[in-house]
Amino acid sequence: MKDTLEAARRCVAAAALVLAGCGGGGEGQNATPPPAPESFAYVTNASSNSVSLHDANGGTGSLSAVQTAAPAGIAPVSVAVDPSGKFLYVANFLSFDISEYTIDPGNGTLTLIRAPISTGAGKSPLFVGVHPSGRFAYVATLLNNPTSGEVTPYSIDATTGALTALSDGVFAGREPSSIAIAPSGRFAYVADFGTDVVWTFAIDPATGALTNANPNQPAVTVPM
Repeated sequence: MKDTLEAARRCVAAAALVLAGCGGGGEGQNATPPPAPESFAYVTNASSNSVSLHDANGGTGSLSAVQTAAPAGIAPVSVAVDPSGKFLYVANFLSFDISEYTIDPGNGTLTLIRAPISTGAGKSPLFVGVHPSGRFAYVATLLNNPTSGEVTPYSIDATTGALTALSDGVFAGREPSSIAIAPSGRFAYVADFGTDVVWTFAIDPATGALTNANPNQPAVTVPM
């Protein structure tokens, strides 16, 4: 536990990019190619408890200096953007909550939807991921007592972006630190930092619920 808390305190940044718009251009064989689209990059800053906005050049990939920053919870360690680019979510490790934001499509600035929502007493969120459909989000948390971890599914309100927990979390080892969702939206893979394994979960496309995909062999060991 001490090592995990220290890792969260040392965390400097996590970034996600979202496409903000596309450039225009003429038509026909000799038309000038349209400029590469611009994007926004969002970076969590654990030292200042904030999320900073950078412009990302669509042609070169370079990031601008910080344009603005929005307040987050204590020790924000993970950030995710929904597929539509309308909403952004941040896992705040030491305040046991998730910050929710709307994204201005014109300039990328963030606006808090409401006060951060609690992940539960003693449940430190390590990672937040969004389903390819944009209907669900998944939050990996570390349970402080006992030391174990779980992943909780949430629904996403299509209008407001607000999260609602769909069920209790499912067991995911000791320290589930990262979630990857298959492009098909059918499976979620959870990296367990505490035991060096990867857990596989099937996702119900209608409800977003998680089910251990290999109950008789629950995790795959990662070579060290």
